[in-house]
Amino acid sequence: MNYARMTKKQLIAEIEKKDKRVIFLEKIIEFLIHDLKRFILSIIGHSKKLHRMYENPEGPKASMASKIIEIARYADRLIEDSIALMESGRNELIVEDFTLSEIITTLRTLFSAKMKSRDVELLVPNYEIKLQGSKSEILLIFLNIIENNLKYGGKNLNVIRIGYKETPKFHILTISNDGAGIKEEYREKIFELRERDKNTSDSIPGSGFGLAIVREFAERHGGTAIAKSDGIRGVKFVITISKNL
Repeated sequence: MNYARMTKKQLIAEIEKKDKRVIFLEKIIEFLIHDLKRFILSIIGHSKKLHRMYENPEGPKASMASKIIEIARYADRLIEDSIALMESGRNELIVEDFTLSEIITTLRTLFSAKMKSRDVELLVPNYEIKLQGSKSEILLIFLNIIENNLKYGGKNLNVIRIGYKETPKFHILTISNDGAGIKEEYREKIFELRERDKNTSDSIPGSGFGLAIVREFAERHGGTAIAKSDGIRGVKFVITISKNL
């Protein structure tokens, strides 16, 4: 199609046609996503019942049921991440006042059992930090980074530390760990959709959206997201958020 030869009226008609097509496709994708979520939740429920049926909870059959539950939960998370990305592209940022301690309270609730089983300690600032922005999106930033730490930190992961600094224009949030490092050539690629550090195990499930969401939401807050590492041990994620939203 030669757009250069179109009249203004023809161009407007073509754009409107394409916009309608995009809206239609978005609706189809939304329906598919919500149906998939319903099916996955059903798989989780039936797998839990199956797991309880086995007399030996540590046996191979029960272990297989547990694996199905784990994979289904990550598939559910994939859907949640997909919805978050879709919504961020078409909704305006909702700015509200909240504190970092509110975010940390939720994180402790979500990760306390997993961290306890891994013997991983969460260290946080011991003073009140006031933030402004989308509380739900900032929470998802922390949630995805901590999930990433737990998935790829390896056996040497002992500590995840949340830090805070500020400049006149930005809040600077850091999430660092003492686990496996990230090589320099992958520190930017990990923020791309479905890109993983090739040093990590392919058997570890995950959506591949997590860190893409982190950067997307940081940029929606007038900042950015980067990863720092010596490539051997430890990773520090640095998130900047504008104070002028």
